[in-house]
Amino acid sequence: MQVGPVPWLQPYTDDKIRELAEAGTHSLVVVPISFVSEHIETLEEIDVEYRELAEEAGITSWQRVPALGIEQDFIEDLAAAVVEALPKMEQRPLQVPHASYALSEPAANAPIRATRLVHEGYLPPSSI
Repeated sequence: MQVGPVPWLQPYTDDKIRELAEAGTHSLVVVPISFVSEHIETLEEIDVEYRELAEEAGITSWQRVPALGIEQDFIEDLAAAVVEALPKMEQRPLQVPHASYALSEPAANAPIRATRLVHEGYLPPSSI
């Protein structure tokens, strides 16, 4: 699904699959780097539709690297990035598209939010 008037990145996946098959590629591992969780594009479009296209084009081995999902290292790194960004929120609050108000609380609340993340097990105690 394309959001907004921005053109899709190229080359298009289906064109690239055909090009690789024509060049003699028989095995392909797909790494959907834009997705952090499994959803309709990974489960249906990549796993089913693009696999069928690849097989029709002559690619005999098709694999997809799973999305990061709830992989512990990914969650810890993501939580650390959030905690690191919290003090900067007062300087540059998140904006709601087409709205005139910001989404952030004052940076003074950042330690409270970080403590909550530690208490709920999302962050190690050493992160605050």
